[in-house]
Amino acid sequence: VAEIKAVYSQESATAYSAVAKVTVISPKISVIIIRPTTDLVGAVGQPYLASFFARGGTPHYSWEMTSGNLPPGLELVDPDIVVASISACPEEGPCLSPANPVWLRGVPTKAGEYKFELTAADAAGNSGKEVFVVSIRAGQITIKTESRLAARVGESFSASFIAAGGTAPYAWNAEGLPPGLALRESPQSLTPTAPCYLDISGEAICPPAPAQILLAGLPEKAGEYKFTLVAKDSTGNAGRNTFILVVSNTGAASVVIST
Repeated sequence: VAEIKAVYSQESATAYSAVAKVTVISPKISVIIIRPTTDLVGAVGQPYLASFFARGGTPHYSWEMTSGNLPPGLELVDPDIVVASISACPEEGPCLSPANPVWLRGVPTKAGEYKFELTAADAAGNSGKEVFVVSIRAGQITIKTESRLAARVGESFSASFIAAGGTAPYAWNAEGLPPGLALRESPQSLTPTAPCYLDISGEAICPPAPAQILLAGLPEKAGEYKFTLVAKDSTGNAGRNTFILVVSNTGAASVVIST
């Protein structure tokens, strides 16, 4: 508030004075808040999708990651699509108009906690920023087979085993294999076991394809052999499973699998 005083004076006239008050109002600055729509937790090898909405400003918003690091395998995408969501509404008061979110998408390849700063600028030139932490858990690697684990001495045997849940490539190891059998690389390529999905921009996000290994050779001695397969992915995460192969002199035996 400023006070202005005006004085009129003349030798032959009566002096007059007046006081006026002028109020200067600063323009209102919007406070922009950014919130995610889901828990920021994912797993290695599993498709991940999360969105972030801004509220408190004037749509349309522009987005930028101003510091930090995203989990390897994930990216921020601003497809410039307007979405109506309850997540864009304030905690109190009327819902805002639909706003354009930014999306974090992809397939994580490395476990850990990743901190980054996200900034949203609105159409009026106001901006807000928030720091987020995305936690990526190590993938659970599973090893399975659909082959019949029964063999005969001296006859060619082959069984395939599939590892899924990690990040290719995989390194395989075996403990307690029957005499005459060994692990061999499989020439067959596999397709992802989980379906792909289309994200908000229409792009397909697919989980990595599982890995396959062969157990093959000529069994040399009859018996019941308990062996363990270990698959270690490119991030150092490992999974294991134990199987039983029955080698017979006279015929095939029943399949026994233990986990």
